Amino acid sequence: MRYGSMVRISPDEVSCGSLEAFKQIHRIGTPFMKSSFYEAMSTGPDEGQHLGIFSFTNPRAHAARRRLLSRGFSQNYLRDRWEDVVRAKVKLAVSNMKAEGVSAGKSDMLKWWMFMASDVTSHLMFGQSFGMLESGLVRLCFSWSYFIIVDLVHRKLPTSRPSR
Repeated sequence: MRYGSMVRISPDEVSCGSLEAFKQIHRIGTPFMKSSFYEAMSTGPDEGQHLGIFSFTNPRAHAARRRLLSRGFSQNYLRDRWEDVVRAKVKLAVSNMKAEGVSAGKSDMLKWWMFMASDVTSHLMFGQSFGMLESGLVRLCFSWSYFIIVDLVHRKLPTSRPSR
């Protein structure tokens, strides 16, 4: 790293390139505060209007929400209820990569892992998979989520927009 593992990139922002420092900064009970960047991940028309577990910048509000949701995200709960679903999706993704590799001489691993992640996530959130692994096609709902993420990045990094 040219400038070291910790670089001040603005008066109130530091970029961290050290795994140990990252763990210390993001651990539960850390004295470090999230920046306003996270408020852009809210769901209201104005930044910070409807904050979720990942967009809370207030540690007390985040801790209260985390306590409410902790049981459903515990390792035991996830293993007991979702391990079989995730294993099946992983097996299907690997099978599709292998089949594509055999038929085309190469396989787009990023595509299949994105499909797998999207199908697992949609199954966990909505009770039904988007079916992208089965079809091998990007679904409209996934396309919309991609554009939402791109919009968030562009709101915070306006110079990253394509020139016209």
